[in-house]
Amino acid sequence: MGTEMHSSKPSRRPAKSGAGKPGLDDRRRKLLAQVHIPVNAGFISDEERRDLLLTRYGARSSKDLTDRQLAELVAEFRENGWLDSNIPGGSGGPLDYQRPTQKQWRKLAALCKNVGWKEGLDAPQLRKLVRKLCKVPGAEAVGAKLDDVRFVTAEGMVALHLALENMIERNRRKGEAAAPDSEPTN
Repeated sequence: MGTEMHSSKPSRRPAKSGAGKPGLDDRRRKLLAQVHIPVNAGFISDEERRDLLLTRYGARSSKDLTDRQLAELVAEFRENGWLDSNIPGGSGGPLDYQRPTQKQWRKLAALCKNVGWKEGLDAPQLRKLVRKLCKVPGAEAVGAKLDDVRFVTAEGMVALHLALENMIERNRRKGEAAAPDSEPTN
């Protein structure tokens, strides 16, 4: 018989809940993930998110918030359209490979906001852009409007992203050109 070591001390490790990180339940893990979506989608910077946490809750990290505080913050982000629950998406049908991904929809929503279209995906300017850049397959046959963003394909979504990114860059350059030089000229 070999010598076996048994310790009478309790384990210092916290009990794992689920397959994730120790001590976090699934609901809290989902709330924490949702707090980071506006940063990943480009609505706010990580520094802005941290400043919001600090001023509102006195915490630099979302991990320091209570579940109730996290839920309040997520509700506010959803109200701002940063966690848009009605982002169109595929239905799992045979043509789903042509449908834009959720990530593409979130990026489009963020780009619309960055351009200054407060209506986001419902902006009339976006409808004009869809009409100009995107072919909507079968739209005429079923009487759908050709400017409805809900019917854009993944390929059309890429075209919209590029157009809006170019628009943002042009606006940025115009802003830099309009800014007066800080150095006096003699």
